[in-house]
Formats: sequence, structure tokens, C-alpha cells
Amino acid sequence: MELPIKVQGVIYAEENKKRNYLIIKRCENDGGFWQGITGTVEEGELLEDCLTREIKEELGIEKEDIAKISQILQTIQWRKQNGFVITEYVYAVKIDRGQEILLSDEHVEYKWCDFDEAYDTLGKENNKNTLKFVNINVKLRK
Repeated sequence: MELPIKVQGVIYAEENKKRNYLIIKRCENDGGFWQGITGTVEEGELLEDCLTREIKEELGIEKEDIAKISQILQTIQWRKQNGFVITEYVYAVKIDRGQEILLSDEHVEYKWCDFDEAYDTLGKENNKNTLKFVNINVKLRK
């Protein structure tokens, strides 16, 4: 049975005092919407281990190639259609913009965007809210 615990990673890069966000598009048969990194925690798995596993699975990026992972920035809860309550833990994840991206079969496209474009492109309200929260609360490196 799938655990009701998920992680979400808001992936970003900083260059020339500007931040860009990496968003990925799900396959059409799985909704066809744009999102950040998400995944379900497996039994016995730590939250951050789930996050780095999902980053590797969805983007092809190894843990040692991640520049920075924040502490848990936000905890959100939402109800699935079947009534189960899901708890999702949100992290900000910094990578190098030049990092090679190798998408999984779950996704068909990725793109780097400034905040406004990423916000307008994301398909789900909770992803938009999370992006906004991270954008406000993760300070740009000077």
C-alpha cells in the first residue's frame, strides 16, 4: 500500500543574481501538466532520501551533484479523491543550471523559467503556492 507521505522539490539555479526554476511536464496519459519534483516516500525511507531518489529518477541527477537541499520549508496536507489525507513535505533544491537533465519516462519536457513564467505554467494550484512560498522564503545569494 502506498504511504500517505510525499515530498516535493522546488528545483532552482542562481546565476548573475537571478533565480530560475526547473519545471517538468508529465506525460499526457498521466495528466500532461507541469510540476516540480514529487514523489511518495517508501516504507522505511527518510524524507530527504526520498527526495534525492526522486531527483535521480525524474531528472537523472545524482545526490552528489546537488548543490544544496534546504530543510523542510513547508508541510502541506491535501485530500485525495478517495478521501485519504496526504502530507507533503516541501524542499528547495539548488542545482547548477548547466547540469545535464535526463527525464524519466513519466515526463516529456523540462524548462528553466523565471518565477513568473514558472508560476503561470504550473498546472496545479498547490504547486503554484509552493513555488511562491519558496520564492519568498529562500533568499537569493548575493
